[in-house]
Amino acid sequence: MKFTKNLQDEAGLIKVMKDSGKLSNEQIADAVKHGAGSDQPRALIRQMIDFYDRDTNAFLKQLSLISGEAAEVKSGDAKEPTEDAPGRLGRDGFKKLIADFEIEGCEGKLLKAVRMGHLLTVGSELKPREQIAGSRFRGQPALAPEDKWPKWKRQPMQFLLQIDLSDLPQGGGGGVFPGAGLLSFFCVPEWDYSSPDAGKILYHPSTDQLELRATPDGVEEFSPRRMKIVPNILCLPPWESDRFDALKLKGEASERYSDFVEELSSHQKPEGPAHLLLGYPDQVQGDLEYDANQSAHTRGKSWRLALQLDSDESLGTMWGDEGRIYFMIPEKTKEGDDYSDSCLVMQCG
Repeated sequence: MKFTKNLQDEAGLIKVMKDSGKLSNEQIADAVKHGAGSDQPRALIRQMIDFYDRDTNAFLKQLSLISGEAAEVKSGDAKEPTEDAPGRLGRDGFKKLIADFEIEGCEGKLLKAVRMGHLLTVGSELKPREQIAGSRFRGQPALAPEDKWPKWKRQPMQFLLQIDLSDLPQGGGGGVFPGAGLLSFFCVPEWDYSSPDAGKILYHPSTDQLELRATPDGVEEFSPRRMKIVPNILCLPPWESDRFDALKLKGEASERYSDFVEELSSHQKPEGPAHLLLGYPDQVQGDLEYDANQSAHTRGKSWRLALQLDSDESLGTMWGDEGRIYFMIPEKTKEGDDYSDSCLVMQCG
């Protein structure tokens, strides 16, 4: 709904903002003006007010964008979110979890350490004519005519998924990915997923000239599936990592951190395969960044998560013994980089 063009909807939204007690009348007026022309479900506005608290600039920035809800609807068959749906924890919910685990006093450190990730969930099968544009799993990749199919040791890689960055909320690229264009992810079709160069990320700034590319002989092709994006998942560093050590939590706060992160995840992520863009990884065993530094190609760099892809029967993925693969990119990666300096790591039980 375009709420600035409908007085009844606008009045209702203003009431929601006033009832929150977190924005002044002047800030509310700015919010309404800033959101002109945006499709903003009322539940999303309530969620944003809750999370951004009195950080008005961040609230206005998010309000001016196409919302995470719009990204889900755009991807196909998402349902209207509820207050208790995965990914809807919010700042107050986050603070309540901290209190429940009796780790007060660390709130500032934890909030500072938070990174936003985006859940990627698998939807229904797509028809061939629906494949080219938009975010999706599997099928055939959308490539430019001049693109060569990614290979590893002369062996064609398998296509995993593509993400239309315009499906993310504004700022959802975390300063790493731009607000538009297409990301495509490939990896080797065989066992050796932990070779650092066994994965490939392609980025196309525009989708205008892209076309479907037939899968090479010898590489299995899977049916394309819709992708539902659940945006803005609150992620914290894994317990077994240098990033956790850098928090310098003391005593019981340190002891309870692992359970706290697990509980935080359970409030936001559905049961089943966990596919995640950005954020922090759900490690299977040990420090993922340490694993990423175990070759001459990757040693000495600081890494961050680009994509986590779980074992998932619906996608035909089985990484070792029900493990996960992780596309890692250098910590210093910025919007506009070509993402060629990536690293693939597998962890399994």
